[in-house]
Parts: sequence; C-alpha cells; structure tokens
Amino acid sequence: MDRTANDDDATRQAGSGALLFLFRTTHAALGAEETLIDAGFWCDVVPRPPAVTTELCGLAIEVRATDRAAVERLFANTGLAFETYQAGE
Repeated sequence: MDRTANDDDATRQAGSGALLFLFRTTHAALGAEETLIDAGFWCDVVPRPPAVTTELCGLAIEVRATDRAAVERLFANTGLAFETYQAGE
C-alpha cells in the first residue's frame, strides 16, 4: 500500500532510488510504517527481497533513498531496530 502523509507527495514514484528498511518482526515493520507516516515521510510496505536473509520478517518499508539519514535518525530516536537494503549495495 502506497502511503504518504500529504496528498502533494502521493505521486512520488520510488524508482531505482528506493531504499528498504527491514525488521525482525511484522509488528516492528508496521510500527515503523506508522512512525514514518506520522512524521510526514512517504513510505510503502513491500515484500522483503528474496536476496535478504529469512531471519527478517517478510515485509519491508520502502522510502526515498534521499530520506535515508532522516529516517535512520527517526528510527534510532524511537528505538526501532532495523537493517537497510538497496539494490546494488
């Protein structure tokens, strides 16, 4: 589900600059989605890439790669444990 905090941002397409945040549990992934929306970030819940370890939950949160530092700070400040994945890394 493509989610955004404001309608002006809703047309944003992730494209190749997308970054995925991965979590150990579905509960954590959905909590991260809510945190991002509440903070005004664009995000999308997507399946975990097959190349990523199965020790992580099957969901990932996609964000703009340009938002990486801000999202990492937000998650660190809220105590969310995460890993990141970007194709080509």
